[in-house]
Order: sequence, then C-alpha cells, then structure tokens
Amino acid sequence: MFVALAQSPDTARAAAPCTSVVPPTGAASALAKRDVLPEDLLGLRDIGPYEVTSPLFTVSPDGSSVALQLRQADAGSNSYCQAILVVPLSGARPIVVDQGGDLIRAELVGVADLTVGSGIPEIIAPLWSADGQWVAFLKKEYGRVQVWKARSDGTGSEPLTKSQSNITRFALTPDGHSLVFVTRPDATGLRSAFEQEGLEGFHYDDRFIPVAGSEPQLPGALRENIETLNLATGSSRLATDAERALLLPASMLPKPAGYTPIDRRSLQAWVETVGGSFATPETTVKYQYSTGTIITCANVLCSQARASAWVIGKGERVIFLRREGWANGTTGIYEWVPGPKVPRLILDTTDYLADCRPSADTLLCLRETVTEPRRLVQIDLRTGKVKTIFDPNPEWAGLSLGRIRRMNVRNDLGLESTADLVYPVRYRAGQRYPAVVVQYVSRGLLRGGVGDEYPIFALAAKGYAVLSVNRPPHLGLLAGAGDLIEAERANLRNWANRKSILSSIETPLRQLIAEGLIDPKKIGITGLSDGSTTVQYAMLHSSMFATAIMSGCCWERNQGALLGPQIDRTFTQVGYPNLLVSAPDFWHQISIVQNAQTIGIPLLIQAADSEYLSALEAYTALRQAHKPVDLFVFPDEFHNKWQPAHRLAIYRRTIRWFDFWLKGEVPIAGPDAKEVQLWTDLDRGQLEPKHSPVESAKQVN
Repeated sequence: MFVALAQSPDTARAAAPCTSVVPPTGAASALAKRDVLPEDLLGLRDIGPYEVTSPLFTVSPDGSSVALQLRQADAGSNSYCQAILVVPLSGARPIVVDQGGDLIRAELVGVADLTVGSGIPEIIAPLWSADGQWVAFLKKEYGRVQVWKARSDGTGSEPLTKSQSNITRFALTPDGHSLVFVTRPDATGLRSAFEQEGLEGFHYDDRFIPVAGSEPQLPGALRENIETLNLATGSSRLATDAERALLLPASMLPKPAGYTPIDRRSLQAWVETVGGSFATPETTVKYQYSTGTIITCANVLCSQARASAWVIGKGERVIFLRREGWANGTTGIYEWVPGPKVPRLILDTTDYLADCRPSADTLLCLRETVTEPRRLVQIDLRTGKVKTIFDPNPEWAGLSLGRIRRMNVRNDLGLESTADLVYPVRYRAGQRYPAVVVQYVSRGLLRGGVGDEYPIFALAAKGYAVLSVNRPPHLGLLAGAGDLIEAERANLRNWANRKSILSSIETPLRQLIAEGLIDPKKIGITGLSDGSTTVQYAMLHSSMFATAIMSGCCWERNQGALLGPQIDRTFTQVGYPNLLVSAPDFWHQISIVQNAQTIGIPLLIQAADSEYLSALEAYTALRQAHKPVDLFVFPDEFHNKWQPAHRLAIYRRTIRWFDFWLKGEVPIAGPDAKEVQLWTDLDRGQLEPKHSPVESAKQVN
C-alpha cells in the first residue's frame, strides 16, 4: 500500500494497494530498447539497503523457498510500496504474503554517543516458523513498529504483537511456540521529558548536534526491555537468559576457547580475526571437528576472508568468500577441505554479492553486476555456474546502458584503486565527451554513487562519460592506527589523505583525456559525505573541474559549533584548530570562505534540512564574492536522503545543472527554464533572480 507523506507518514495508512511492487512475468524485449530516465532508477525494486549489515533473506526449513522484503519508491505519492515475498527456488512465481506499511528507517547509534535518525531503510528479513507455514517480520503502521505474521501460502497476515513501544528486533524460539522481542521504552519517556524541559529552556550540553536540530538527541545507550510472547495464549513475560541469547549476534554466543570471530553462522566453521588494525583486520578460516579439535587454515588463500564461512555436504567441506585482486576489487568463492589441502577456487567475480547463505550444494546470493540490479541467484558450488532464481526488475533489460570499462588505478602514492567508466550510450570513437565523476564506492549496480544522488546511467543517456570511482585505502589505516582518532590524525596531517583521494580521481581522468575520450574543459565532480569533502578540496587544489555538485557542505572554521560539543572535542583531538585559533595557513587548504574570491567553478549544493546550516557560511561567502552558487534544502531529510520525491528532484536537477554548465543547454519553457534562468543570472554575476519574492507573491495573488 502507498502511504502519502502529506497524510503524516507516522500515523496514516493508505487504502490503495500497490500494483507494481511485484514484477511482471517475462523479460523486456531486447529489440526496442530505450534510454534510462531518472524515473527508471528511482523505481527499481530493492531488496534491502545498499550496505548490508545483517541477513536480507531467509531460507525455509525444507529448503524450497526464501522469504524477503521488496521495496519500491514512488515519487508521485512520495512513498514506498513494500511487500513480503516467498520466492520458490524452483523458479515459480513469487507469492505475495503481505503488502503495505510505512518505511522503517534505521537509527544510527553512537554518533557522538547519541542516537540520531537516518534516511537508511532498516533491514527487514522475515523469519520462518519451524513448520514453514508462516513467516514473521517487522512492519510499521500508524507510527508503531510491531511483529507481524504472514502465512507462506499468501492467504493472510496479521500483527502478532501489540507493544506500546516500537519493536527493534525479535527472534522465534526453536520450538516455535514463543516470540522474543525487544523494545526501548525509555525512548518514549525521554521524548516526553524533553517536552517538559523545553518549557523552561533546554540546557545546551553534549546532547546537542545543532545542525541536526534545536532539541537534544537521544542518548546512544538506551535500556532495552526484552519480553517473550506465548503465541498460543498471547500472554507475555520477561525473557529468560536462554531466550535473550537468541537475540545476540552469533559472535557473542559461547565459543570454543580462543574463538574470536567476526561472525559465526555455522557451529563448525567460522572466520576469525588474527591481526591487523581495528578497521582493517587480518582474518583466516577455522574449523571445529565433532571431537572439539579446532584446525586453522594455514594457506594464504584463507587470509582476508569475509565475515562468514559455511559447512556444506556432510560437514567435510567449508565454503568462504575472500576479497582479492587489484585493490581487493574481486570476490573469490572458495572451498576448503579442512587439512593441508589448498582451497579450491569456485568462482571469481567483480560482482557485488550482498548477502549469501548455503542451500544443499549451492550458495544462494543477492547479486548485483555493474549493469544489473540486485537479484537472487543460485551458485553451483561444484561448477561455479550462476542461475537467476528471482529478478525483481525484468523491465531493466529493455534499457540501453552503454558500455562499461573497469579501470585499474594507481595514484601518485602508489596506492591501488578502481574506477568504472560508463560510456555515453551513443558513443562514437574519436569524439570527446563531457564527463562527470561520481564518488566514492563503485560496486554492484552503477546507480548513483554513495547516497544514490547522481543518476549514472541517466547521465550516460544524455551524452556524458561517467567515471564512478572507488577511493583508495585511507592512509591512517595503512599506517596501522590503533583507533579512529589516530587514523584521522594521520589522514589530516598535511592533508595527505585528501591528496591521495584526489590523485586517484585525477589519474584516470588524465588517461581518458589522453585517449581523446573526454573533453578536458567539460568535467564535473559530485559527492556526498567524504565525497563532498573531496569536492571541496578539489575546488581549491585542482584545475580539472568545470563545475561541481555537493550533497552537503562544508568544512569551515565554525564546524565545531554547528556539530555540537562532543564532535567539537573530537575534531580538536584529530587536529582541527578551534575557534580561538585563526590558523589561516590550515584553513587556506580547505576553506571555501577563505578562498571565495579565487574559486572559479560553479557550485550546486543539494542539502538535507538536518545538514544545510553547515553550508551557509560558504554559500554566503561565494554569493558575496559574486561567484555562481546555488543551494536547495530538502525538508525532513538526513545525511542519506530517503523521500522519493526529493530523490527524483535531485536526479533531475543534477542532469539540468550539468546540461547547463557543461553543454550550454537552456530549456525554452516550463519550470526547468525558470530554474536555469537563475543559473544564467548567476553566471552573469547577478546575485538575485529577476523576480523578488514579493513580486512573485503578487503574481500568485
């Protein structure tokens, strides 16, 4: 069901069912392909968020089906269509067992020891009942998150819990008779306490992140209430220690002596950290025989194993994933027979395997390629052959994407990274094209970069060469820093890390210029988060870029004040000068304000309302210096923007901005023409649009 934000998304429930969340049968025709539009990217059906921190799907007890959540954005209603699907591994049509509900967004715990909101969708992985007759999952309606139950044959769904507080996670007991669930009732109480405190004025202290809001944030550590619900009687009680343990990550369960894994999804095999730094651990694979004896894989191929290992067959074979190749840009799937044998390579791929779990002699994975959205595949562990089980986006095959080229990059410090070049759809050899850089993770479907704001394939359809880049390893981590502060201090020293990242962008650009593929005078750069910092640094230290777009901005002298006391202290520890120190030499390397008079490229900022205050000093300085800069603020947004209408508007404006500044295209009429007219005025040094707000109001009246 669609739930329109205009009806207050935390309380409303729409009546109209989704009609497009379940994909049509049959692939799109390959004979009548068309260009990718921003709407195509927005409307992709998604399984989970991009970054995966926990399982996205579960396998039924009999191994015949998987359960997962499908999500599709709709800009028209500014909402999401969501459905729980049971997908038969036989390839039969998926069964919709539940539809509707509001988007559940993850809360980020530990930002300055606080809990803050985000635009990142929460991972919803249905859990199967012991008999496979139903699945349980989290669902939000009327502003409350409960555990729901849906019958696996699609004959109905209903809530299992009636908690007065949002449920954050849950587990089913092995006997299938009870449900263990977690709430944080203190969150509701604290919000009520904030309302009372506000009547006499909030005391400004470590609870504040001013740029994110004018009220205190919730603390990072909130008391959890863990209860057990009897599914037969509906009665609940406090959970026992054994029941509480069902909710613990596998890495926190009792283990053999000396066992310190990242994750343990099998009772007999696991990946263990054996060295390295806090952020770049060295790992290996271990196996425990039924006698309790533990054996370690001593072969180098077991190093750099990813978080999981699984026992298959009769328990004599271990499957694990390993990052390898240039800049660790390849994933290898290996089989290890515990003992001295060399692990056998099953499959080597540059595809993004977002989540995997074994099923008989196969591995089920959610897989993305650079040109294909996430889909459920089955990998034969004997042959390495890949078979698609469920493609949520069959219409995607009917779109023209252009050629993709993987570039191996070595920057001026000798550090390896990779970049993916997306050619213009109608590319012709010998012609130079305007180019756009998208940062800073290029893995899986080339959709929109980190934060998904820069529509790569839609830009390629408009005639741009798009370079999607992976940043190189952070210098502080390579130096073996013991904690984040030490790592960031090393990164900041002489701006070495920022120079390294910029070099990893400029190096492939120079190669493409030398090849005659891109126009050296028509290159744009984009970025969110760390990518935005790189854009800011590039504006001051590179002559390669003709224009830039940021999803947030900026690093300036007042950043500590805007981000609050806790983050300000962290910045001081890292090495940023505080407000009592002018430090002109330091700020000359990064500050837009200090360099406003000499910045020579147009800048567009599309910021969340929870971050835009950080951009105002730089924006105002550029306006005062008569430099072309524009700023758009999106309400009820976060670092990662979540509202479909906003995401589509950002996609479209990104294309308009580059069309104007890199190609000189000016729309003749319509809303786009009015926006571009403002940019024309800015290009001429005129600070304000032709009509003042007062005149515009008169025209409306």
